[in-house]
Amino acid sequence: MRRTFLPIAVLFIALSIGCSHIHIRDKGETRRQEQAKYFDSLVDHLTIDEALTNWGPPSSSTEGDNLIAYAWRTNQYAGSTGFTSGNASSFGGYATGSSWTITSPKYHGYEMGMIFDKITRRLKSWTYREW
Repeated sequence: MRRTFLPIAVLFIALSIGCSHIHIRDKGETRRQEQAKYFDSLVDHLTIDEALTNWGPPSSSTEGDNLIAYAWRTNQYAGSTGFTSGNASSFGGYATGSSWTITSPKYHGYEMGMIFDKITRRLKSWTYREW
């Protein structure tokens, strides 16, 4: 009995962990799909004025002959990663040797881009990315 219980318990735990991992991934994918449906529904309906009211002034804008492109960006500092290397030591109360530290800042954010028709002033396409 004990020999069969252990493999079954290990299998149950492995399946539980695997299923919870899949569930988390599905939540993120569902959020992206819902977001895409929402922005797709705005194409040919959202006006420039409504976009500016909803999201405020864009981070950047560009105008062409027939199109106006707006981009909204965030870039937030999320801490830094780094490491220290070297061979510092102490001898008779004095520090000897050398060491150095390298740090790299980490950021996260998003960029949302919208392209509007210059004549109708309505949304023609959109992009969104996160990092």
